[in-house]
Formats: sequence, structure tokens, C-alpha cells
Amino acid sequence: MRKFSSTPLFAQVKEKELMKGWLTKVKHGSSKKCWSVLLGQYLCYYKSEDDKVPFSMTHMIDVIVEELESPDSGNGTVNADPVPYRHYTLVMKSLKQPANTYLLIESKEEKESWLFHLKVASGSGIEDMGTNFEKSIFQLIAQDCDPESDIWNRYVLTHTKEPIAEPLTTLPTKELEAEALKLFKSIHLFTTVQTQESAIDYHVSLAQNAMQTCLDHPELQNEIYCQLIKQTSKHVHRGPEDLGHFLENCGKSSWLREDSFDIASQATIDLRPVQEFVYIQAWQLLALCTALFVPKQKFLLFLKGHLNRFSTFKTKLGKYATYCIRSLERILQNGKREAKPSRMEVLSVLLRKPYDHSCLMSIPVHFIDGNTQVFGFDGSTTIQEFSETINRVVGIRTPSESGYALFTDNPVNLVEHCLQASVKLCDVISKWEQALRSQSQGKLDTNRMIKLSYKNRLYFKSLSSGETEKEKYFLVLQANVNVVKGRFPVSKEMALEFAALMAQITYGDYRAHSNSLPGKRIEMVISQFCAKTIREDSGKRSLTLRMAEKWSTLHGWSVKECVDKYLENARRWPFFGCRLFQAQQKHTVSAAKKRTTMTENTQPVWLAVEEDSINILEGQSLRLMCRYRYKHVVTFGGWKDDFMLVVNQSIMRGGNTVEQGTQRLLFVMSRGKILEITLLMASYINAIIRQKGITCEAPGTPTTRQGVDVKVWDLESAEWPIVPGSTVGLL
Repeated sequence: MRKFSSTPLFAQVKEKELMKGWLTKVKHGSSKKCWSVLLGQYLCYYKSEDDKVPFSMTHMIDVIVEELESPDSGNGTVNADPVPYRHYTLVMKSLKQPANTYLLIESKEEKESWLFHLKVASGSGIEDMGTNFEKSIFQLIAQDCDPESDIWNRYVLTHTKEPIAEPLTTLPTKELEAEALKLFKSIHLFTTVQTQESAIDYHVSLAQNAMQTCLDHPELQNEIYCQLIKQTSKHVHRGPEDLGHFLENCGKSSWLREDSFDIASQATIDLRPVQEFVYIQAWQLLALCTALFVPKQKFLLFLKGHLNRFSTFKTKLGKYATYCIRSLERILQNGKREAKPSRMEVLSVLLRKPYDHSCLMSIPVHFIDGNTQVFGFDGSTTIQEFSETINRVVGIRTPSESGYALFTDNPVNLVEHCLQASVKLCDVISKWEQALRSQSQGKLDTNRMIKLSYKNRLYFKSLSSGETEKEKYFLVLQANVNVVKGRFPVSKEMALEFAALMAQITYGDYRAHSNSLPGKRIEMVISQFCAKTIREDSGKRSLTLRMAEKWSTLHGWSVKECVDKYLENARRWPFFGCRLFQAQQKHTVSAAKKRTTMTENTQPVWLAVEEDSINILEGQSLRLMCRYRYKHVVTFGGWKDDFMLVVNQSIMRGGNTVEQGTQRLLFVMSRGKILEITLLMASYINAIIRQKGITCEAPGTPTTRQGVDVKVWDLESAEWPIVPGSTVGLL
């Protein structure tokens, strides 16, 4: 089981071997000698050199690596001969786990090599073994990043006009070192060309590519922060002695060389003031970084010291530093991002003044009544935070009570996707843009924009007494859509009453002698709000007269009164609030009769999903055929091309319920609807667990009452990742 579960994770580690050898691993008081291999940021432990899959591995991110100094040996006398040590010890301290891991190494040479590479992989700093830039960082941190320290003014830490010859931080491979140099070149191109709105795509592309490189190679995240800190730091020139210091740091010869005059002239050119827009655009890149990821450990302290040193509301650069502090606090609170910044996000930083806005971006949200409202958000805003803002402004209860959720359209097809609460809104927008770009062969249609919709997804009858007026209004609109589509069984008289109530809600009192033709208005009401079957079965003239009569009886009714009356009538149907799915049920057999041949006979049905059960309704009359509570559902989801529902059969015997095995039910549905109904059932099951406060001891299927939380992969296109409201995998 361990091998099976670790294989997918190990398959994702494609880094080259940096170190390998036999080490003794000690943890929780037990030791084991194992073949150890350092692959990128993973330290993998094998039982032997020939094993392909490690029995354990340590992710070096957020791990501090130190060397343990052995105590002095001997018996305390001066002439005592020292006892040779059998091993050297390294300790790995995890910031997430209380127990430390100790590595026992036999030779000093191996110890030095392991110590160096493990520190590089962990990002914990290599102090005196690092680059000149890192050494300066460690000296600053030792001074608590004192803003008055002269170390900040060293040329190695301040802006340069020339490309750097080597990375600013220690990187584990030559390939990453080459990527670091390319990264600095991208920063240089971004900052030295002034931003122009007419040619803004040049800077958008550079910024997105640089951020994507750091997301693909997390080892470069410390590097890009160091490069941007360097390029946003102005050097304060203090006199001729400062020029000598500059030549020394640049690797130039002393003043006694014959070409010293030319060197000094060149140095003088390099020391000319940099234009202000160069620093501003470097700060803009830094602002984008602080919304995506954070540097590790000591580099984070260095970044905070840099931002605090520049933060002020008196200058534009100081305002950017203040904005970066706020952005950094948000990402430390909500966690890092998954996708590069979208075009919308980059433009918001480049063209707007982000420090003047409480929310960097804003986007319209569509509601079921056809209205839209604009809401603000920043780079770290989660779907949950965004939904809370909508609820507060519009007047809707929390999603756990109201069942409302945020949906996004698909740029490729007509499928809608429910967004998971923990996902970042900016990641959703970015992935939407990537899907649109891939559909258009790499070109982005800047005229198209993501469409967000906020509507009811789960309906809890047990919590309906607390509905707000806005929820009731939206619920009526949603119910009327089902009435018009024939997903609500109504008599002719009730259909006319529903249509009249909707007419009063939408248009107000009926006026037969108004300037507009009353017949035209009645026809519009009938086409908008009447069930299709009623329109087809009734004569046009008689239907118009009866509609006018019904509407006129509601004269003087307020919207609230109409909404309450509509819900009072609609809730008489026992399946009000259920989500209906049209399907064809196949003839099924019991699991105990596996040898029976399954026929292909199908029957039209409706699957009605509600908060505690799933119901099978007749296709025409919508009458109940059978009902299965979730506690009797063994499993559910896509099976081949059908939706499968496996339930427990039970009968009453002697006043007790007796289980009779399982039954498999198959339904013919489209792939998109299979995914939708599967996610909906999973959401209801998880809601039951949260409401009852059931403690989960181990992952399981719905049969074990532990909820459903499995990965979902898109059925339609690999280009568009689904971010579901409740994740469940297809069987």
C-alpha cells in the first residue's frame, strides 16, 4: 500500500540526483541505515541501491538543516587521549512537525557535501558558504535588517544596469543557474522599456512568463525576489572612495593599471542616475510576486526588511512598498497561488495605482434576475472570501445555510463550473484565460471576459425558515424556470396563478387601459412565465382572457406578498427545491445475480437530488417511483458511459429492517450531467456530515459516512481544469 500510494508522487519528481549515499536516519528514537538520494527538493530513502520507489521521503521546503557539534571527548584530564568519533550528525528541523530527523554520516567530506546541498535544497541559507549576495543578506539579518545599516548600500545589493554574471543565490543545478540569468534578463527588459498603454502586451507577456518560470521551478522563487530587491534599491553615492569600492566589486583592476582611466570613465557612466520609471516598473514586478508566492525563511526576513525600509506614503516608490507589505500579509494568510497572473491582474498593477485601492481588481457578478453587480478583490482573495462579500452586500446567508455558490462559464463550451471555496479567484481567472488562449491557438481574445454567476446550488428544507427576502425572491425566479421547462408538475389553474404572480412581481399592476396594448403585454407574460404544456393545450384567446383575469386580481400586491404566495403554493410539491436530472433508466439486475444478462430496455425518468436522499420520478407525471436516503447509498458516479447508483436493499421483517444485499441502478445521461449530479450528491453528503458534526477517522466512501473528497478531472477537455464546489471522482 505504501508503494502504491508513493508511486504517483515519486513519478512527479523529475529532478536530477544531486547527492546519494548510505546514511543512518534517526527519528523518534529508532535508527535505520538507508540509501539516500537528494532529488531537487526531495530527500528520498531506499532500502537498497536497486530500489526504484523510496520507502520514505522528506520535502526539504520549510526544513532547517544544521550540523550538531559533538561534545568534547575524554575523561576531563588534560592528558587524556581523545576518542575518535564514529560519525558526524546533521539535524533536519521541520517547521510543521515537532520531531526532528537526524542523519548520521561517516566521513567529514561527505558531511560537508550533504550539509551544503541539503541547505540549498531547503532554502535555509548556507551562510558563509553562499554567494556574496547571500553573505550580505545574512549580515543584515544578524543586524535585524536595520534600515540604517551601511550593508544596504553595497553594490551587490543595489541596482545595476548590466546583466549579472552569476545568480544571486545558490542553486542546485547548472540548468537552474542558466534560468536565473534568463530571469534577470527578462526583468531588465521589463524595467528598461517604459510602459505604454498602446503596447502594453509586451510587458504583460514578459511579466507572465517570468512568473510562470518561478511557478515551474520553485527553487527560483528566492532568486527572483533577490533580483527584484536589488533592482528596486537605489545606491547612495558617497564620494570617490565609493567608486573604488564599485570597481573592486566588479572585479576590475586597481587604479595602478594602465587602463585605469578608461575603467574609471566607464564606471562614471555606470553611476549615472537611473530613470525613475525603471524603479517603478521593478516595484510593479515585485508587487506581482508578492501575490503569487513568498520567499523561504531568511529570504522572507530580508524581503520584509527591504519593504519596511522603503515604506512611506510620501513617495510613489514608498507607496508601492506599502502595497507590497499588504499583499505579502494576505498571501501569508491565505497561502500561495497555483497559476500565473492573468492579463487582468497584470494590467491592474501596471495601469492602475494599486496602492490607492483597497481592492486591486473588480469584476461583475451575474444573478438569476438578470442584474449584475461589481465586486472588488485582490490577488489572494479566495472564493469563500469573495462569496462572503457578495452575501453581505446582496443580503444572503452563508453558503452553508443558503446553499449559494459561485459559478464560472467555460471559454470552450457551454458547461458551467462550480468553484471550490478554498480556490483563489485570480487562479480561476488565469486558468480561464489559458483555456481561451489554447482554444484560439495561442492568441487571447481580449474582448472576451470570464462570466461569474452567483446562484443557489443546494437547497436545505430544514433551514428554509431563516431565508432572507433576497433568497426568497431568487428562489421564486429559479422555481419559475423549472415550471416553464416542465420540471414542476402543476395543474392548469396553478400554472396560471404562478404566471400571474410572476407578472405582478415583474411588471406591477395590470392596467387594461394603459397606453401600451394590453393584449401584447399578456402574450409576453404567457410566453415568459407559463408552462409549455399549458400554452400548447389551451386556446390562445381563452388563455389570454384567463391570464388577464388572474393578473387583475393581484392589483395592489407588493413584491414581497407575491413572493410569499408563490412559495406557499410551490412548497406543496414534496420535491420543491430538488435538482432534477433527466435520464433513461436501464434494466438492472441484483449484484447477487451476476450471470443474468442485462437487457438494453430503458425507461424515461427524472433523478431528483435533495438534501438527504436521491429520488427516482416518472418521466411524464413526475410521480415518485422510489427513494434512497444517502445512508443507504453504497457508491455513485460515472461507470463507463452511464451514471451508476449502488444502493442497499432492505425489507421490514418482525418490525426490524433487514439488509438484502446491494442493487446496481444504471442511468443513461450525458457526461456533463453525470459529473454534475455526482458533485451535487457529494456536496449534500458533506453538508450532512458538517451539520451533524460527524468525526471522520479515515477516508472512505459515502457508505462509511465520512464524506467524499476525491480529485476530479475534467471530462470534456484536458485544457480546462474543473474547480468543483465539492470534489468527487468518477468511478
